[in-house]
Amino acid sequence: MTAFISTKVLGVLDYATSIIIGASPWLFGYYNISSAALFIPVFLGAMQLIMTIFTNYELGMIKVFPLRMHLFLNTYIGFWLLISPFLYGFAHIVFLPQVVLGLLLFVMGIFTKGSPYLEESH
Repeated sequence: MTAFISTKVLGVLDYATSIIIGASPWLFGYYNISSAALFIPVFLGAMQLIMTIFTNYELGMIKVFPLRMHLFLNTYIGFWLLISPFLYGFAHIVFLPQVVLGLLLFVMGIFTKGSPYLEESH
């Protein structure tokens, strides 16, 4: 397998997904639930946005965080977002936004150029 997401595209996706993840309780109408269903996406969206701002790549504003660590954490955050509705027992309330956005982050972390998960062939 080869990486097919450029770091520029990753930057755009990072900003977009972090805002969508953080705002997902309001975007998808489950903001009135005071549980992990509300806390997890807001927390992970904020964490993702901060990490994006500090990453050392084209669209990072304060370039101090290594790209490989960013990609590792994208995969990690994506995994936790993906399984959170089932792990924390709120899948009966809402699960699709977390699953889709978690899967997107997971794929971004694995298939971006410079990913620690794929060997680049030369």
